[in-house]
Amino acid sequence: MFSGLINKSSIFGLDIGQSAVKIASLKESKKNQFVLKSFSFAPLTESAILEEEINDRAQIVEQIRSSLAEGNIKSKEACIGLSGSGCVVKTMKSPEGPIDDIEDHVNWEAEQFIPFGIDSAEISLHIMDKTNDINRDVIMAAAKNQEITQYMELLNSAGLKAKVIDLQVLSLINIFEYNYSDYLHEYKEGTLLIDFGAQSTKIIVYRNGMPLLVKTLLIGGVNATEEIQKEVGLDFNQAEDLKKIGVTGTKYPDEVLAAIKKISDKIVRMVGDAVNFYTNSNSEDRIRHCFITGGSLRQPGIVEGLIEVLDISVETLDPLRKIGLANKSNISEGLIEYLTYSGAVCLGLALRNFD
Repeated sequence: MFSGLINKSSIFGLDIGQSAVKIASLKESKKNQFVLKSFSFAPLTESAILEEEINDRAQIVEQIRSSLAEGNIKSKEACIGLSGSGCVVKTMKSPEGPIDDIEDHVNWEAEQFIPFGIDSAEISLHIMDKTNDINRDVIMAAAKNQEITQYMELLNSAGLKAKVIDLQVLSLINIFEYNYSDYLHEYKEGTLLIDFGAQSTKIIVYRNGMPLLVKTLLIGGVNATEEIQKEVGLDFNQAEDLKKIGVTGTKYPDEVLAAIKKISDKIVRMVGDAVNFYTNSNSEDRIRHCFITGGSLRQPGIVEGLIEVLDISVETLDPLRKIGLANKSNISEGLIEYLTYSGAVCLGLALRNFD
């Protein structure tokens, strides 16, 4: 989002999350139809990224290189996604007029929405299509310069170049719009997108092709791991392994299930509060659909709790709904399952190769 020209032949998506490095590469099979050439990931320890700060640069660089080798990716140009408090997405209105005037107006208004200061930020604007003669909707995305520099240096250490810098929430919208393009006329009426990550939960209210609300809750799957640690008396890795046994169909011990559901209930409650605040502040807007993604959505209590709190249907976002597999024999069912729950952002970043 903050770069210049895109080399369409070589860019891959790189998602550096709190729990893993993920890399995806797509190719175009027909016009606007894509297949997955490669997907790989490498886990990160809980200390690699702490409270949005890169804490173990060497480990992240090593896992980036490992993922590139595992995916057999030779390109050195990446589309990387940023997230966290150093990033802002805001939908704004500008008086209708020449593009330069719209950009000047939004840049002037943007100062009040950027908590780290406009002089410390890189700003990108997407001006929506004209719908009337009075005003124009504009999506403003901003990232802290320090955040951009930090990740640029990280990629340089791995021998890569950040050809495109995007925001993770926008890449999530990108993959959603591509895979569900046949139904966007319905989803534009009001759809909730939620990404349940390791250390955060991202909430997006999508309406009329725009993110009207973007909110990050600083709570995620790691909190459930820490709760297990506290209740059962294990180290972090043991607690993390114990948390994951439910995915295999193994029954949780009662005290482990209680610890996980305690955090799941808290996440659901915080999501419900954020959504209620939005709908109460925008009485004409209604949320009619909900799509969820992220590795932590499989925690006991998340889906059931959302359905109860939101009182709408909740569907898992399928990032491969319209994306085929180039080498089916080389991609295991386990990897596809991991990609389905945890690869949406990475695939959304990879799609930027074809913008």
